[in-house]
Parts: sequence; structure tokens; C-alpha cells
Amino acid sequence: ISRMTFTRLVYSGGTPAIVDSFNVDNLGDDGVSHIQINIGTDFANAGYAVTVAAYAGTTHTTTASNVGQGSYDIYMWNASSSATDAYGSSLAVGDQ
Repeated sequence: ISRMTFTRLVYSGGTPAIVDSFNVDNLGDDGVSHIQINIGTDFANAGYAVTVAAYAGTTHTTTASNVGQGSYDIYMWNASSSATDAYGSSLAVGDQ
């Protein structure tokens, strides 16, 4: 059985907030540009695929790491390679 998560997030006063999501319980604010996505129904293992996108009117670099069965972290940097809080979205797909 396949499982997926989707999160669209925004920042309000430096704090990330979920705009829309599927199979995501909550977000962890782990510092500037570092967000933990906490999954509602865990994946079967940590071998699932994650993609991340950021948007805020400029070029951003994003990455996902610390992928575990019940959560993953996302990071965002601006065009100057500085950590930044940007609007973004993530999608994870894998086995349940």
C-alpha cells in the first residue's frame, strides 16, 4: 500500500504554519530555515522519497534530511546561500 504526505506552509512572524496538508500532524520549528514535518500515519520505513520547493519571489535552495518513518526535516536557503524562512511545500511518497 502506498502512503503520501503533502504540506504547504507559510511563515507568520518567523513561525511556520500549515496552510494545507495531507497526513501531516504538525510542524516543528527547529530554527531559521529548519522545519520538521511530523507525519500522521508513519511510512513502513525511512526509504520513501521526499521533494521540497520554496517560493517567495526569489531563488531558493531546499533540501530534506533526517528522514525517518514518522518525520523528516526540510531546510531552505536564499540566493545568497543564507538560511531563510520562505514559503514552501513538501511531498513525500512511499510504502505504508
